[in-house]
Amino acid sequence: MTESFLILQILYPNLNYKTTTFHIDHIYPKSKFNEKNKKLDKDFYKWGNYLYNLQLLEGAENGAKKDKDPEVWLKEEYKDERAIEEYKKRNYIDPNLKLEWENIKEFRETREEAIITKLKEVLLPKSS
Repeated sequence: MTESFLILQILYPNLNYKTTTFHIDHIYPKSKFNEKNKKLDKDFYKWGNYLYNLQLLEGAENGAKKDKDPEVWLKEEYKDERAIEEYKKRNYIDPNLKLEWENIKEFRETREEAIITKLKEVLLPKSS
């Protein structure tokens, strides 16, 4: 996971890594990427640990989140729609997309695209 952490640090340059411990968090809980999850297409069973599903969360926040589904956690953590929208924007998630299991394919496609765009901006800057 070290490589993932390095990439996530590039995606989240404004976090204070010196004074705060951050954990790699699975937006959709890793524990639910299996056949027991009837809402998940079987094509996704092995896709829980990829970059599209990872973010950095403060250690305590990640501990409290546990393996809650993302929409459940968002409603508990952020009290209104505007705060949820801001969270999604900060985390390269389409603010109009509900983070339900039925939407994971669209989530993956749009988030991968946003992450690739950001990484290109940072790692391959256009010359002026």
